[in-house]
Amino acid sequence: MLHPGDSVRIAVWRNPELSGAFLVSDDGTIQHPLYQVIHVAQVPLDSVTARIGAFLTQYTTTPQFVVQPAFHIVVRGEVRSPAVYTVPLEATLGSAIAVAGGPTAEAQLRKVILVRDQHTYHLDLSDPAAPWTATPIRSGDQLIIGRKSNLFFGTILPLVTASAAVASLISVLRHY
Repeated sequence: MLHPGDSVRIAVWRNPELSGAFLVSDDGTIQHPLYQVIHVAQVPLDSVTARIGAFLTQYTTTPQFVVQPAFHIVVRGEVRSPAVYTVPLEATLGSAIAVAGGPTAEAQLRKVILVRDQHTYHLDLSDPAAPWTATPIRSGDQLIIGRKSNLFFGTILPLVTASAAVASLISVLRHY
């Protein structure tokens, strides 16, 4: 399903004036002077195609056209280029990570968080054959790639530093 902010590419054979890539507006319609009467947000993609086809019959008999949706997603955390991306319908969770430049050396693919439709899923994408890796992206998905934990830098060093700070504070207080 498309959401506001996503885009849809419409290619109409022999009608370049009806072809192009258009954003889905906040009200769920296509941002185009003609297509703006078509509501496409929160509608199954086959219905979007049917609505566009019905609309095109006003301008051409038996229209030949292709509709290609593109979704906006967020990929952040331990990837080389965290950002908001526009990905095609066939994109998967694994390909979304690849679009973001792939995981960094510090990435922990066993600790991936997927935020989808206000639900949070904890995933293990360390195995390329894992079922989640091939799961299709949905509009608005957020992928957060975790960081490898380091026992020394993540736990021991902060404790030693905190202990040293407390010892210093006690030493200062004893002198007063």
